[in-house]
Amino acid sequence: MARTLGWRHHIAWDCYLYYPSGVRWDGPHMPPAPRWIHQLRDREVWEAERPGETNTEWTSQIQERTEALSYRFRTGGGLVSALRSASAECLGGR
Repeated sequence: MARTLGWRHHIAWDCYLYYPSGVRWDGPHMPPAPRWIHQLRDREVWEAERPGETNTEWTSQIQERTEALSYRFRTGGGLVSALRSASAECLGGR
């Protein structure tokens, strides 16, 4: 999945990929997803959100930086809203 997203150095998890109806996965690789959302917090995001928790044993274990685009990052209610919007878009507004 990471290679489909264009990443070269990281793995992908906590990602939601959306495809329009009719997209076929012919062959060994997933087609590029026109819309996707992720929940990957890298150390940069974590430290910006929680400035009091920098340079700890915990934060030192978080990846310094992911290849996931920050504008696709959502959690909580923002994630739910983005998932609903992407689902409706892929279903043609149904």
